Amino acid sequence: MQKKIRNNNIMSVLLVAALLMLAAPAMAEPSTPFVIDGWVLYENDTACDNPAVNITNLNTSAEWQADTDASYYQITRANGIDLNVSETLQFNAMSPDGSQSRVIEHTVTQDEVNGGGISNFNITLVTSAAPPPTLVEYTITNRTITPPQTTNIDVEFSEEVEWKIAIENVGVVHDWTGTSTNPNKRTWDGTYEENGTTVPDGAYIVNITWTSTTTDLGGQNNTRTITVSTQPVSLPASITNLQNITYEETYINWTWDDPTDANFSKVMVYLDGAYMEDVLKGTQHYNATGLAPDTEHEIGTHTVDNAGNINETWVNHTARTKPSSDTTSPTITAHSPTGTGVLVTTDVTVTFDEAMNQTSAEDAFSILPDVDGAFSWSGNAMTSTLAADLADNTTYDVTISTDAKDLAGNPLAEPFTWNFTTATVIPTSTTVSIENVTVAPGESVVVPIMVNSVTDLSGCAVNITYNASVVHVTDVTPGDMNLLAYSINNGSGWMYAN
Repeated sequence: MQKKIRNNNIMSVLLVAALLMLAAPAMAEPSTPFVIDGWVLYENDTACDNPAVNITNLNTSAEWQADTDASYYQITRANGIDLNVSETLQFNAMSPDGSQSRVIEHTVTQDEVNGGGISNFNITLVTSAAPPPTLVEYTITNRTITPPQTTNIDVEFSEEVEWKIAIENVGVVHDWTGTSTNPNKRTWDGTYEENGTTVPDGAYIVNITWTSTTTDLGGQNNTRTITVSTQPVSLPASITNLQNITYEETYINWTWDDPTDANFSKVMVYLDGAYMEDVLKGTQHYNATGLAPDTEHEIGTHTVDNAGNINETWVNHTARTKPSSDTTSPTITAHSPTGTGVLVTTDVTVTFDEAMNQTSAEDAFSILPDVDGAFSWSGNAMTSTLAADLADNTTYDVTISTDAKDLAGNPLAEPFTWNFTTATVIPTSTTVSIENVTVAPGESVVVPIMVNSVTDLSGCAVNITYNASVVHVTDVTPGDMNLLAYSINNGSGWMYAN
C-alpha cells in the first residue's frame, strides 16, 4: 500500500526585528541547546546503518547514547550543564555486528558553543582486530602403544578452522584433515597410512596445524609424541579406597589411595562424565566445588603412567551435597528499559538480588512480541542482547517466570512482568525547514516551520537558535500539529517547542 506524503506546517513563530539591544543586569550565563550530529561509515566509506554511538564527557564521566537513523546519529545536550568549553568528549562507535569500531576524542571549542553544537562530526570505523583461533582441548589416550594397540587423538578449537593432524617421523606416516570446530577423535594403530604395515619402534611427533576459515589466522602444536614399542606396555593399576569423606551444600571432597606401580604418574578425574583435571601422584584427593545443594554427583577416574598411557579401567564413586539451609526466594531489584521512547537498539537487562542458576534464569525469560537474543551476565545482572532491532512505536512485554532459581534451587515467588514502548524511528528523508524572511525595524512577521516528507506525524521537538541582538521571538503558535509546550529565551537566542 502506498501512503501519501505531505508537508506539515507544525507551528508558527512570531519574529520581531529590533534595532537596539537593551542592557540587562549581569547574571550567570543560561544553558543553551548543544546539538551533536554526523554520519557513521565503514572503513570502505559505505554507510554503516544502525550503529551504536556512545558519547562520554571525560571531564565529568557523564555518558549518553545518541539516537540513530540508518547511518545518521544525533544527540542534543545542554551547554553549561552537560558540557562546557574545553571539555573533552569521547565518541565510541561500533557497527551492528561488532566487526568494526572507532574511539575518537574531541575537545569542545568556543566556536562550537557559539554555533550551537558539533555538526557533521562523521566517524569512519576500522576493522576490530580478531584473535587467532586456539587449540582449547587436546588429549592423547595412549602415549605408548604396542600394535595392534591403538591410541585416540582428540582435539577441539576455539572456532571453525581448517585443520590437519599428522603423525610424523622424518616424513608423514599418517594424517587426517577437515574443517570444523570440534573434530571427531582420530584413532591410530601404529601403521603406515599408505600400506597398513606397522611402523618401526620409536617416538612419532603429533603435528597439529590449523587455519581460521574467516581470518586466515592459525596456529600449530607439535609438542607431543606417541611412542611405538613392540614390547608390551605395563599400565599402572587403578586407584583404591575411593570415598567421600567431607561434603557441604556446594562441594564434595573425595579421597583415594594411589597405586604403588613405579611408572604411575597421575589420576585423570571426571565429574558427571566430564573431564575436569589431572591429579598428580601423591595428592590423593579431589574437591568438586560450585555444586548445587542436595544434588548427586559421580566422580570417575583413570590412572596414567609416566609416558602418558591411560589405564582405561574406570573407578567411580557417587555422593550427594548437603541440603540447602537457604529457603528464601530470589527477587528482582532492577530492570530496564522502561517507559516510552526507548531506542530500538536497546538491550533488556534484569538484575537479581543474589547469584542465580543462570540457565534457569535464561529459560525463564520471555519477551512479546518475540525477539531472538543472546544472554550475557555481569555479576547478578542478566542481559539479553537482541539479534535484531526492535520494531519502532511498539509496546513489548517482558516476563521472568518462576522457573528462575537461585543457586540453592529457590524459585522466584511469582512471575515478574513489565513493559516498555519503543520510539518512532524518523526516516532520513524527513527534513525540517524555516522560511527566509526580511523584516523592517519594528515590524513583526509570522514565519512557518515545516516538517517535510513525513507520514502520521503525532509530534516532534524543534530547537531553534538565533541572533538575539536583531531577532526577538514573542510567541509560538501551533499549525497542523498539537503544540504541547514551548520555551523562549531571547537573552541567549534560542527557543524550544514540542
